[in-house]
Amino acid sequence: MTTVYFIRHAEADNSARDGRLRPLTEKGMNDRMLVTEFLQDKNIDAVLSSPFKRAVDTIADFADSSGIEIEIIEDFRERKSDSDWVRDTDFWPFIERQWADFTYSLSDGECLAVVQDRNIAALNEALNIYKGKNIVIGTHGTALSTIINYYDRSYGFQDFMAMVNILPWVVKMEFDENGLVKMEKVDLMQSKMLEDVLHLYGVEKAVDIRQANTRSWVIDDAFVLKSNEKQAEFNKSILLNRLLLSEGVPVIEYLTTRSNEHYAFHDNKYWCLMKKIKGAHLDPFEGNAKGNGILLGRAVAKIHKALKSIEGKIEVWDNDFFTELSSWIVPELEKSGTSFDSALMERIYAFEPVYRTLPRQIIHRDMHPGNLLFESGVFTGYLDFDLSQRNVRIFDIVYLGCGLLVDNYKDETRLRQWRDIFAGIIQGYAELSPLSADELDSIPVLFLFDEVLFTAFFFSIDQPVVAKSCIEMTKWLYENISALFSR
Repeated sequence: MTTVYFIRHAEADNSARDGRLRPLTEKGMNDRMLVTEFLQDKNIDAVLSSPFKRAVDTIADFADSSGIEIEIIEDFRERKSDSDWVRDTDFWPFIERQWADFTYSLSDGECLAVVQDRNIAALNEALNIYKGKNIVIGTHGTALSTIINYYDRSYGFQDFMAMVNILPWVVKMEFDENGLVKMEKVDLMQSKMLEDVLHLYGVEKAVDIRQANTRSWVIDDAFVLKSNEKQAEFNKSILLNRLLLSEGVPVIEYLTTRSNEHYAFHDNKYWCLMKKIKGAHLDPFEGNAKGNGILLGRAVAKIHKALKSIEGKIEVWDNDFFTELSSWIVPELEKSGTSFDSALMERIYAFEPVYRTLPRQIIHRDMHPGNLLFESGVFTGYLDFDLSQRNVRIFDIVYLGCGLLVDNYKDETRLRQWRDIFAGIIQGYAELSPLSADELDSIPVLFLFDEVLFTAFFFSIDQPVVAKSCIEMTKWLYENISALFSR
């Protein structure tokens, strides 16, 4: 097995326009010590690098302390954008276009296909020379991303943007005689930060830290660590979980810090540590689709009953979808230049009088299979009440169904399964908590509203690619709404 540790350089001084000579900032020079610490027990046999100063300097401390000479490989250099400096206002549109078209380049620059070809050629040569060894390669964001894309074609512009500010960054790849066996991405800054936060809770030297999503990590399969910028959401979630636990509902238990606080504040974020609930996420498309839907529907009904029982004991946001529609959804759509069919929007607006009459209560508001745990077909727990609010209860069912549909509506087989799953969700819910005719009739229009909301949301957080996929689904929903929800 040959193991390669790609090291994307630490923070560089971008005021220096000469790409080859651009140095690290003072912070970058300090942060490279994280690279040294990470690599010191990896039994490294060789250190290779791009010729650019920022890449060399990032791994130089490790190489010096290990007595290994850095071998400069010209073809590991970063992409050449152009001979002329690309203005900041033009840079990100240029990057997005390059990821959309690997053959696109400026007049005197490189396209991503060329960058990928020379980096892969250099990597293959290194793999031949250092077969069975552990090697380090000092590299760059775009160069490394094209290497990742070569082995994982799903890696694209959004993935690239997600790592832009991760400096330094490590990608570990393991190869055998047949090619890539395993790839692992390591955010060294994040790892150090998580260690600091866990220390506040008295957890030292965690062995296995696994990222579950953008805001949570599983610690040694025993705890879940979660971050949030909004203190109010944590306060609500902690109190809500305590109330539900007192009612015997299987929800997560929050732990306290060394100073007996329910959450910690570190790196401008709030952090909480929770006991991990046993169980796994149910994939309703595996096995009996309708039966799985029934299990999901019953779980939603049970949490609704529990949430109803604690109303009056906790203050939550009393949300109004039509206030959201006028206050930020429509303005965000207009700002992005997005317009839906007028008949679609009229259908949503015409729904307001019915919306006002639907049963309201505290709802979960982020109801998807990832927040519902099962073990051997038995429900074991609920996760993540950060977004809980008062609203129409049917929305949790709609949100769950919409989330299951989004990746499957273009596949006829999966779409048929989805119909069975969603029918099961409705049946399972109604077994424990009957739904009114108005609630059932409101499901189609709430599906439309949910996707319009998500379109605006993703534009608001500057994720236009995802927003455009929401537009596509909204249009498909509107065209197929009658067939999808025929009863």
